[in-house]
Amino acid sequence: MEKLKSVSFEHGGQQYEIIVSRSDNRYRIQALLDNKPVNPWIYWVEYVNNVDFGLKFGVSACDQLIEIAKSDVVENRWEELKKHSGESG
Repeated sequence: MEKLKSVSFEHGGQQYEIIVSRSDNRYRIQALLDNKPVNPWIYWVEYVNNVDFGLKFGVSACDQLIEIAKSDVVENRWEELKKHSGESG
């Protein structure tokens, strides 16, 4: 998997990183803290769909998925989901 882009941001006094990598014909986006996944979510978009999305909406689907990944961290969505589903880990 080829790493294409890294976007860092701070939240709650911690430094997070969103990694964009390419595997075959897809882009993979994942949020990390200390080089470990923040949550189990991995966001994928196929290369051709990223291009089509950009042509139609004027913004990259990868960039939109980076913003969603950031928002999921900031809004603490994984912890909220676990709390509401009764999971402990």
